[in-house]
Amino acid sequence: MERFDIMISGIPNEVDAFRHLSELLRPLEQEFTEIEWFKLHQIAIDHPNPPRTTYAFVRFSDPNTHPQIVARLNGKEHRGRNLNVRINPKPTPRHILEPEYSPRVQRQIDRLKLTCENLTQTQSQLQIELEGARHEVDSLKDQQESLNQKILQLEAHPLQVTIKNPENQITKCETDLTDYRVRFASFNGNTRSMMYCPLRNLIHSTEKEITRLKSLVEDNKVELNREFDQVVNLRQQVSDQLILIDDLRAEVNRLDEQLELLRRQNDELVVENRQLTSKVEQLQQILEQQLHSGVDSTVYICPIYVEQPLEGVGIIALMCGHTFCRNCFNGIRTRMDWRVPRACPECRFNNVNEFIELHLS
Repeated sequence: MERFDIMISGIPNEVDAFRHLSELLRPLEQEFTEIEWFKLHQIAIDHPNPPRTTYAFVRFSDPNTHPQIVARLNGKEHRGRNLNVRINPKPTPRHILEPEYSPRVQRQIDRLKLTCENLTQTQSQLQIELEGARHEVDSLKDQQESLNQKILQLEAHPLQVTIKNPENQITKCETDLTDYRVRFASFNGNTRSMMYCPLRNLIHSTEKEITRLKSLVEDNKVELNREFDQVVNLRQQVSDQLILIDDLRAEVNRLDEQLELLRRQNDELVVENRQLTSKVEQLQQILEQQLHSGVDSTVYICPIYVEQPLEGVGIIALMCGHTFCRNCFNGIRTRMDWRVPRACPECRFNNVNEFIELHLS
């Protein structure tokens, strides 16, 4: 699928043109999407006839936003000039879409991409664990609510009243039975003969009622003890689940903190990757400029020495396009170890005898 970049012309050709244009584009990254590629054509201002304006190409990661960005920037005043912004009618060359970096830079970019992918995968796994823990906490809360309702129902059960009423009836029957026996003992002669059968039946029925009520009381006590045991067990379950909920909440907080840390690390790696890619492109721009106008010793960084060249030390550009300070280049050419090839450390280009010496500005 072909890609089309945004062309920006009318950019003032200044020393800090790249920085000023970057500041103009940075808010668009926050509003739309991040910049995938940015190329500014700049000619040194000490050129014999430097142009007043220059042009640039920019590509955002989501090409669908390009028309909106063009509408936003076209005609916008920038550093005293109105920008002319449109979509490039020609597709982006493949060598720009798929740039070939040096092996060392490519390894670093691949390492950052792999780290970002691992962090994203770990972040997804933590998100799944976090959702599972939260679901379990909600489930335990529902169980706890159900247990609390059951405890309230058991505590409000009228079984204690059911036990108390038969006990009162037993006491009354025992009092009546004692009264019957006293009355029976007070009878004599013919009266005792007449009252014997009715009182005997009454005493017998009262004793049976007492026995029945005592049996009912015992049964109710057993049932009450069983329900009390159930309440105790339910309360213990609620207590255990509260402890488990606290543990799960602590786990959720730990996962939240770990997830937030991974997000920050992922954001830092994305920024680092973008900075590295931008730095490579800036160095490529600087190299293109200095091949025509000289190398600025305050900008150039030797990839081997990883510092600015010492004063008076020249810059060597190989035919492969990579540059080194004169001291490191001499070290490459004068290696005596036959096991180490005399080649470009960046791309292994083996003809180090063909080079261009750049003058310092």
